[in-house]
Amino acid sequence: MSQRRAETCVNYLVERGIERERLQPLGRGETMPLISDAAIAALATEEEREAAHQMNRRTVFRITSFDYVPE
Repeated sequence: MSQRRAETCVNYLVERGIERERLQPLGRGETMPLISDAAIAALATEEEREAAHQMNRRTVFRITSFDYVPE
């Protein structure tokens, strides 16, 4: 599911004019969660658990180069 979320974000950016070759979708939600399932299960309320799940449903952008030149 995290890979689909990443691909959806890339599609959104492409629709707004960013060139696709500048973007690389990489979903890591299942393999690199911010909060573990055990920590989430230990939270007191359903609201806290849902907030923790939302933190794991994140999209992060990293700038890897500032020297892009379109062909």
